[in-house]
Amino acid sequence: MRRWYDPNDATLCTISQRDIGFASYGGYWRQLRKVCTLELLSTKCVQSFRSIRGKQVSILIRSIYSNTGLEINSGELFCSLSYSITLRMAFSGRCKQHEAFISILRKLVEAAAGFSIADLFPSIKLLHVISGMGAKLVRFHHDLNVMLESIIE
Repeated sequence: MRRWYDPNDATLCTISQRDIGFASYGGYWRQLRKVCTLELLSTKCVQSFRSIRGKQVSILIRSIYSNTGLEINSGELFCSLSYSITLRMAFSGRCKQHEAFISILRKLVEAAAGFSIADLFPSIKLLHVISGMGAKLVRFHHDLNVMLESIIE
């Protein structure tokens, strides 16, 4: 369970180990894997999103072609491709806040993947406050929740 300091309410926030990425191996994890295999990654489901993947890849190819002779950041292009495909599949089309959502996701991934001294010494609570990582993660989490709520509505 990952913990960080929330400056707003001075308590430890936790991310539970309830999703497939962080669940401990056991019965619950096997059940999650079964649901993913049967529902999300079935041949029928994967084939139903073929047009979305094809369209996004063609947009990527056109983007590369239009920048012929120029320097391109392929990592950025492929990251954008995966975000676009995932968002279109998850939200059944382009949402109004598409670019803002991708921007927040990128910032969140960069912050979580980066180095934080508090991760080396998790028992020293003051490091969470000093590093500011906890406050950043809480802010990103809040922003994502607000966007997801507006998309769901």
